[in-house]
Amino acid sequence: MVVGEVMYRTLTAIVVVYILTRLLGKKQLAQLNFFGYITGITIGSIAAELSLAVDEPFMNAATSLGIWFGFALIVELISLRSRKFRTMFDGSGTVLIRNGHVLERNLKSVRLTPDELLEELRQKNAFRLADVEFAVMESSGAISVYKKHDAQPLTPGTASDQNHLPPDRVPEAVIMEGKLIRESMKRVGVTEQWLHQQLEKYGVTQKDVYLAQVDERRNLYLDLYDQRTKEE
Repeated sequence: MVVGEVMYRTLTAIVVVYILTRLLGKKQLAQLNFFGYITGITIGSIAAELSLAVDEPFMNAATSLGIWFGFALIVELISLRSRKFRTMFDGSGTVLIRNGHVLERNLKSVRLTPDELLEELRQKNAFRLADVEFAVMESSGAISVYKKHDAQPLTPGTASDQNHLPPDRVPEAVIMEGKLIRESMKRVGVTEQWLHQQLEKYGVTQKDVYLAQVDERRNLYLDLYDQRTKEE
């Protein structure tokens, strides 16, 4: 009897959740914003309660499920008409890199570390921080990246020059939040003395550097805490 009740309630929950999710639209599947994340977790919990809590009245969980879906639908409809309301529930994008340098305060506000930022950039085929002109974290949590003009993909007019370019290796982060990353320094073949000499050329110290990368040609890119960016 209990097994049959669980099967009935589970199948009913699946059908109801599927229908109501379709009513909310495909945006919920393609872009899970902050409010959508909370709604998804709550609805999942209610659906589980609807399926397994055979001792509780079926209509209690069903009513709660309907209220949550109804509220989410109303939020979506109002968001389509009001930008202010949409911003309040969905949030807005946060600029992480502007004019080629990292905005560390914004990075901290979204709880993103330099390592995670570099990982996100690599997923966008931006292996050099110096190649990035602009990057923003969207309200969905995805990061959009715009590269500098000289780092844009090859066009048919420039593709013929590709064979003349030397092979590249992934640049290494050698300083992060004012601290040396010695493993990366070894991989790229630079010493602490060389690095400090380069910093002296710009009149900065290691503690001034928020993030520094060195590529295979020993080009040094610096992003400083005081919002000044230098590139050798």
